[in-house]
Amino acid sequence: MEAARARFRASGNRAYTQTHDYAAAIRAFGRALELAEGEIDIVSAVRLADALFWGGRGGEALEWSREFAARCESVGNRRGMLCARLVEGTILTFREPEGATERLAALVAEAEPALAAAGDEFALFVAARARGQLANMQGRPDAMARAYDDMAEHSRRSGHPDEATAGWRAGGRLAGTTPVGELLAWIDTIPADQARNRYFQGALAHALAMAGRYDEARARLEALREELLDRGDLAGLSTVDIGHSMQIAELGGDLQEAVAVGEAACRSFLEMGELSVLSSYAPRLGLILCALGRLDEAEEWTRHAELGAEDDLLTQVTWRQANALITAARGNLEEATRLAREAVEISLPTEMLNEQGDSYAALGQVLELARDIAGAAGAYERALDCYDRKGNVVGAGRMRKRLEQLAAAAS
Repeated sequence: MEAARARFRASGNRAYTQTHDYAAAIRAFGRALELAEGEIDIVSAVRLADALFWGGRGGEALEWSREFAARCESVGNRRGMLCARLVEGTILTFREPEGATERLAALVAEAEPALAAAGDEFALFVAARARGQLANMQGRPDAMARAYDDMAEHSRRSGHPDEATAGWRAGGRLAGTTPVGELLAWIDTIPADQARNRYFQGALAHALAMAGRYDEARARLEALREELLDRGDLAGLSTVDIGHSMQIAELGGDLQEAVAVGEAACRSFLEMGELSVLSSYAPRLGLILCALGRLDEAEEWTRHAELGAEDDLLTQVTWRQANALITAARGNLEEATRLAREAVEISLPTEMLNEQGDSYAALGQVLELARDIAGAAGAYERALDCYDRKGNVVGAGRMRKRLEQLAAAAS
């Protein structure tokens, strides 16, 4: 029986981490749990929740994690109960974000020392993953990358490797202060079997686009999107599109394409009930629509930020950027300036260099409309510094152009 259960777990792990066939993973982990015959199988239980969640069935993943936590508590299995609660707490930051970050922080602080004392590497993998999501919500992508580095090591030691971790590690480096050139060099060190991961490929394409290597970025992105479509992985496609495709199209100057993929992805996340991701990225869509002069649509999408949590710093920064530009375009420059300055103030304590640059850029646009040329130039120079430090060649190039245009107009 144990050998059969191990085979189902191995099959489920391959489907989950390598081929992203979540339906097959759900079947395999479900069968492994049936064969457990009352034994607490933490690995299969966590993996089942993961496959449900990333397969677009987040409500079922939440329900299962709560059911497993109760089962573990009823038999006095504290490790299993803590793992299930960590999974539940992580899912809640996506689906019911208000207050979820604070509760997850308390849970991670409780669970990690207990799991470390138990020496359970797989449980520590679960805890490190929760710590990474906590850092993500707090606007600390550098800390997120470190947590996911820990997660990868615990995964390796546990004997249940998760090849998806490379994508999460790349995502933290992409969002944080790691320069794009350094990120691309790090990506070259990742083994080919881990580099197949969709999050990894999306982060690579995004980094290439920021580096100005747009043709390479588009080629990789199109191959990834085609693969996801061929597999019928629509949840994965929406994840790639909302986190990378929309921004890559915008970096390439194709705002119409950015809107098309962004709207489709945002609608998908709304249907799936993944409110945290939607609340952060719908305002990005709003920014692009605003640049096209489609202010009513920009406002409609930016309103989805209300679905996010007050302590989700990415959401709090992006909706202020979008609302500042929408408000400025409608002529209320005083309110627009207030919103743009708030976006800057909230972004500065974070590790999100691009968001800091974007906030300064939005402030510069508002001040330019208000004919505060010196203030606009100062904001653009600060945005340029952020983009230069990140290695965002496209963003830096745009800021240099804005500064040149501003100087020419002033002269």
